Amino acid sequence: MIHGNKIELDCKNCNTTKKYYIDDLRAKKSKIALIIASMIFIIGTPIALILLWDYIWQTGLYGAFGLILIIGIPSTVYGIINKNDSQRVSIFNRS
Repeated sequence: MIHGNKIELDCKNCNTTKKYYIDDLRAKKSKIALIIASMIFIIGTPIALILLWDYIWQTGLYGAFGLILIIGIPSTVYGIINKNDSQRVSIFNRS
């Protein structure tokens, strides 16, 4: 609001400067956040399984529960990153 109704932005593709109405600006989901979250899930799950494989099967019945937890941790991290990014976009576009 301190800039008025229009804000001047530079285009990264064509190197031109143009004024845009503040109400026309919209946020998009971050591809970087999605890539980081996916890498944590794709790399984190196998690494956790490899490191804890012997321990899981030595514990017997609780091994299945441990296996679910090991898969659940990278899944939870992926979900949290994705949810926070969606929430960030939603809050920006609402205001």
